[in-house]
Amino acid sequence: MDRAEQIAALMAASALNPAVQAVQTRFRLGLADSWKIAPGSSVLEIGCGQGDMTAVLADAVGPDGRVVGVDIADPSYGAPVTLGQSAAHLLAGPLGERIEIRFATDVLEASFPEGSFDHVVLSQCSWYFASYEQLRDTLARVRPWARRLCLSEWDLRPTTVEQVPHLLAVLAQGQIEAGGARGEGNVRTVFGRDDLHRAAEDAG
Repeated sequence: MDRAEQIAALMAASALNPAVQAVQTRFRLGLADSWKIAPGSSVLEIGCGQGDMTAVLADAVGPDGRVVGVDIADPSYGAPVTLGQSAAHLLAGPLGERIEIRFATDVLEASFPEGSFDHVVLSQCSWYFASYEQLRDTLARVRPWARRLCLSEWDLRPTTVEQVPHLLAVLAQGQIEAGGARGEGNVRTVFGRDDLHRAAEDAG
């Protein structure tokens, strides 16, 4: 197995569809490499969810590094594998000793000493924020905790026709939320590239 397949195999969801998990892990490895997260680094991951990016970050920081993942969701959230089940599976594996996961944690109410981390990561999670203000305030909140922000989100400009159905589903979920109804999806606010740049600038 290559590096992506090895990390993907550590995820509980991999048992359901190992090929898809490997593709997603390979994408996230590219992100971590582009962010130059070095061995021995300390990383705070906002919106860790099922731990897909958490595992990649833990691999990147090595045995002397640490990754703290936080998520506002309850560990019982998610299907067919819950967040709690996925976290327990990951923590029981070879990367577990360098990972700490905190569920039901609102970053706006959390506190870490200034300069606690080398990097703060938000990967494919901005659409789960309830509003622009919540995202902006979160970025401002974490700013003193780390010297570097690593932010990634899906682009709203499709490059293949196969991406269009997913984009339309995302836009529909975002419109439901914008209309004041709470849909069953997990997309709350659909941010584009300019929105994310503005949020980072507004947060300083």
